[in-house]
Amino acid sequence: MTKKIEITCELEGLNLVDIYSLQEFQDDLKFLHRRKAAKLRKSIERYGITFPGYVWNSPYGLKIIDSHQRVRVIKIMLQEGWELEGNLFPVVFIKADNEKEAKKKVLLAASMYGEMTDSGLCDFLSNAHIDVEEIIDEIDIPYVDIDLESSSSGGGEGGDGSGKDRETMNKCPNCGHTW
Repeated sequence: MTKKIEITCELEGLNLVDIYSLQEFQDDLKFLHRRKAAKLRKSIERYGITFPGYVWNSPYGLKIIDSHQRVRVIKIMLQEGWELEGNLFPVVFIKADNEKEAKKKVLLAASMYGEMTDSGLCDFLSNAHIDVEEIIDEIDIPYVDIDLESSSSGGGEGGDGSGKDRETMNKCPNCGHTW
């Protein structure tokens, strides 16, 4: 039985385009590490395509503004036998007058204006009744001081696999999670 990649975002107002018609447009701006690609893949396997990609419909084809990593991972999954109905990927078209403006929009999409904090994440997880272990293998939150690798290894092992407990530096007063 073929495994299917579901589209789980609302399709009203979105466009569906052949995933193979999407062209990378960020050059070497970002690199997808193997560990992070695995997390992204687990997210797609579990939740499907939850967010549309952002694409510029240029005179030379469909240029990806935002969703490079998702498109890369999904194409690998398709090569491995996964199915995406009609190879159709949901997108929103972004306006740009020329390539320079579109490249600026790649940078806008890659920007992170809000900063997540350790305590903010802890409070969010606590208020939502989410145990970080439920999602640790599916998310990547940069700039937050939580060692996700050692948290996911279980059994009190350190991130180096030595079996030694790591020293706890912080503890959330709401959910008790330590990091």
